[in-house]
Amino acid sequence: MTVPPRAISAAEQERRRRQVETVRASTELEGGRSDDEARAEQDRWVRGEIDVDELVRRARAQCGLT
Repeated sequence: MTVPPRAISAAEQERRRRQVETVRASTELEGGRSDDEARAEQDRWVRGEIDVDELVRRARAQCGLT
């Protein structure tokens, strides 16, 4: 289920982008890398196309944790 886009400010998008970069960097420091599908979902959240609950739901589904 895709949540209708929600208008978010440029400042909020920047805050989200920094959060995603931090998560990705932490994952890489531990020797991993999120796959392209996970990164695409993270980018959708940054742009405000999905909310955080949907991001988590999709991540869990991708890992078989539904």
